[in-house]
Amino acid sequence: KNSSSEKYDKNDINNAKLRVRFNLVPQFEKGVDEPTQNSTKDVHSNMSENSEENDIIDQSTVETGNESEKNESPYEERKHGDEIERIYSSGEKEIIRPSGVIKHISADGHTIKYLYPNGDEKEICSDNTEIRRFTTGVVEKRFPGGVEVTEHPNGQIERRSPGLEEVKFPDGTTQTRFFYSDGSEKIVFDDGTQVTLDPDGTKVAEFKNGIKEIVTDEYMRKEYPNGSIKIVHADGSQETRFSNGRVRIKDKEGRLVLDTKLLQDELGYSYAQLHVFKECSVNGTRYRSEVLKLNVSSSETRLMDENAIPQCSHS
Repeated sequence: KNSSSEKYDKNDINNAKLRVRFNLVPQFEKGVDEPTQNSTKDVHSNMSENSEENDIIDQSTVETGNESEKNESPYEERKHGDEIERIYSSGEKEIIRPSGVIKHISADGHTIKYLYPNGDEKEICSDNTEIRRFTTGVVEKRFPGGVEVTEHPNGQIERRSPGLEEVKFPDGTTQTRFFYSDGSEKIVFDDGTQVTLDPDGTKVAEFKNGIKEIVTDEYMRKEYPNGSIKIVHADGSQETRFSNGRVRIKDKEGRLVLDTKLLQDELGYSYAQLHVFKECSVNGTRYRSEVLKLNVSSSETRLMDENAIPQCSHS
């Protein structure tokens, strides 16, 4: 029993040893050295060197690609006489003229922009809308149908259409101008003031307070709501007719020529008739023409024709 038991135990031990050895690190073939710690470092070193080399190759490839991209022009250039045409890969085109003007055409061909040497720009859209941008900051827009809009840097906006012009000022006030077929114009301000301009240059302004002002090349006449009238002639002389019948006249130097109130108050005249004449000389001959006749009592004034004597027009 003892020998068989010992034999059985030995067999079990051998079997156990085989199972243990099966789980150990496998044996290497003959002639192949088992890797050591130093050899492992060498492997990692070689792998690192190969990785760096690959990175260098990849980087050189990228740099070469970038250089080729830099050398490649973003557009194709053609010459047509004195003009240069550039066609971009996006489909946009540029035409450079000898004057320095650059014409830019969008890829779809719907928008054309002109760039001028002084910095101004003009843009034409597909619907024929035209936009001009000036270096001064002014922007002009022209729309189909004749409508034009001008925008100023100070905020003033002008809108024009056939027969009409509207202006909005920076302070918010507005002005509307009407154009008529006979050449006359009418300007209406938002405060109620109206100004009429006739083709002959006559200007008539009617203010909200009731004053009416008439301006011609020969005089400026101002009519007041109470009936008084003041006239300033081109030579600077003045004539004022008050609603109570008083008349005051000053020459071009501002000197008082007539004041009917003085005639009535100081001299006691209840009635007087004033005649004003214009004298001139032609070829040594003197002519006199009556240009004003005034009845002081009724304040009736009659202006005579200043050209009643044709010879005076040659003096």
